[in-house]
Order: sequence, then structure tokens, then C-alpha cells
Amino acid sequence: LVAGRLDRVHIRRDQALISLRLQLAWRSSSVARLVTLNVLDPVSTEILAREIAATSKAATNSDEQYFAAESELTHALCHIFDDESDASELMASMPEVGDVVGELAQACRRVALARRFHNDAVGSAQLLHKRKIVRYLRLAGRTPWPVTVDMYDQIPVGLGHVE
Repeated sequence: LVAGRLDRVHIRRDQALISLRLQLAWRSSSVARLVTLNVLDPVSTEILAREIAATSKAATNSDEQYFAAESELTHALCHIFDDESDASELMASMPEVGDVVGELAQACRRVALARRFHNDAVGSAQLLHKRKIVRYLRLAGRTPWPVTVDMYDQIPVGLGHVE
């Protein structure tokens, strides 16, 4: 009974991590599309392009480095879209820009939710790992201790109200 529950929690945690990585990839794709439209100022475009390159490079490294790079991308987005009028001005410039900005806003919200779901699954797995029966019977096997994803996932103010 406990072994089955432990297995299901590990599966849920693994699925949540895959979902989080998928949402981060979707967000990076949206940022890349925004950069290629050349509607941002040159400094913002350069910052975002550099952060996208860093996240792409870090994706092949450890999870810690990857999530740190994604946090830096989030910081850059929060800096660029620090005012509610920023996104609305961009959206008004061209129709395709509005679609990309809307997609980016949705991607930012999904990243925050995916990280919360993952960390919730990790918390459940950690509680099961701490149970005496799991430790004594070694029901977790050689599974490493589940760890949460610690990254900055704030939704930028300028994208917070975009639909």
C-alpha cells in the first residue's frame, strides 16, 4: 500500500518536472518570437536575446544551473515589463505583436503554476520518504531525495493583466 503510494507520488513528481520544463521552453519560445519581431528597444532586445541563449546553453547542464538561468530570464522580463502600460503599448503597435505578448503573458502564468505543482508533488514525496516504514523497508530504493525547484517565477507586472 505504502510502496504503491510512493511510486505514484514519484510519478506525479516526474510528470510535474516534465511539465515545468515544457512550460519554461514555451516561455523561452515566446520571448524568442518577441525578440525577432524587433519591437522592443535595442537594449531590451539584447538583454532578452542574451538570456535566451543562456537558458538554451544551461538546458544541457544540471537542473540547478538551468533553473538559475531561467530565473535570470524572469528577472529580465520583470525589468523590461515593469509597468502595466508596457505590454499594452506593444500590443497596440501591431496585431501579431499582441498575439506574441498575450502568449508570453500566458506562458509566464503557466510557469508559476507548474513550479507550484512540482514543489507540491515534491513535498508529498518528502513526507512519504520520512515515514519510518519507508526508511526501514527501504521502499524508496536508491531514489534520490526529492528536491524542490527554487527559481524566481514572478509574473512581470506589465504582463500580469494581459489576456
